[in-house]
Amino acid sequence: MDVETEIVELKRRVTLLESEVKADRELPVRLFQYVREMREDIAVLRSHAMVTDGRLGRLEERMDRVESELASLRSELATFRKELPSIIAETMREVLRDMRSR
Repeated sequence: MDVETEIVELKRRVTLLESEVKADRELPVRLFQYVREMREDIAVLRSHAMVTDGRLGRLEERMDRVESELASLRSELATFRKELPSIIAETMREVLRDMRSR
């Protein structure tokens, strides 16, 4: 190899090394920017999660009230079923009394 070819080859290798060093310097900056963007995205997601948690909490409270009301209605219906024969019997006695008294 002649000297000029060696010089060209050395310049090429130096340029390649410089570009790698520049890329190595830029990588932490790009990573830092990416991490910052991710932190912002995570903050938004946390905010949405808090809103969703609040909504879910309110829905759970409403479901608890509905379940309580349903249990109350079931209890009242069971009581009504037990009392219905006596209500009908009492009503029939009153009707028969009224019919006899006429």
